Amino acid sequence: MGQMSNAEIARFTAECFNTRDFGATNPFLSEDLEWKEIPNGRVFRGPAGAIEEYEAWARAFPDGRVEVKNVIGEGDRVVVEMVVTGTNTGPMLGPDGAELPPTGKYTVLGLCDVMEFKDGQVIGGRSYFDLDTLKRQLQG
Repeated sequence: MGQMSNAEIARFTAECFNTRDFGATNPFLSEDLEWKEIPNGRVFRGPAGAIEEYEAWARAFPDGRVEVKNVIGEGDRVVVEMVVTGTNTGPMLGPDGAELPPTGKYTVLGLCDVMEFKDGQVIGGRSYFDLDTLKRQLQG
């Protein structure tokens, strides 16, 4: 793969969701990584935590796809704007941590990740998405 810029790493880690090759992100994730999903308050730590997050979303939306719209990077900060689509055919964790049964509903959700890097690895970040929009789509 060679030396990648922070913006290229950000795009690559997002696109690994589509291939379901979550382990391919490991070289780019710090052991000290702390990732927060802002709408639901979940926190994931280290490469294993990042894979746990990917797997939870892939389980809930087995056909889920990420489309990267914009990648904006400056120094050790990168913002990735995405649209995530998929059908909820698997169990999903609700905001309170309780497992929710699949609804069979197709969803389209805007998502923005703010990533922090150090020495070519993600050390932290936050995912922003509208939980109410997701809920409405799953109920509708």
